[in-house]
Amino acid sequence: MRPAPPPIHRLSDTIIRTLELHGAPPEVIAAARAQAPDAAAPAADEPTCPIWADNARSVQVFLACSRYWQRAGMDARRTHFDWDGVRAYLHAHQPTRRHRALLRDLYVMEAAVLEADAELAEHKQNHPD
Repeated sequence: MRPAPPPIHRLSDTIIRTLELHGAPPEVIAAARAQAPDAAAPAADEPTCPIWADNARSVQVFLACSRYWQRAGMDARRTHFDWDGVRAYLHAHQPTRRHRALLRDLYVMEAAVLEADAELAEHKQNHPD
């Protein structure tokens, strides 16, 4: 079993890298850097998200594809990815040779998010505040 990964990337670092990866204008990247907390010293109350370096691209793509969630119900809960939109994003922004691996990783992350959403919904139902 692998040991827990060190915090290689923080979420703000990932967002800035995603902006760079997708060719955001320099002023947008500079503004994001100005708003991002110092990477060397995260605030005590700021959550960090350790990501294995091997998974960084998949996480960046997952974050970039967040607009492709399909929603349903009065609470607009997530139901699944719009896979046509995800594939279109991949074709526009990722080399074809990486599509299969990225799709596999996205399927896993989609399932994890939907499971977490279901747990949160159950918790809210059982513990109304």
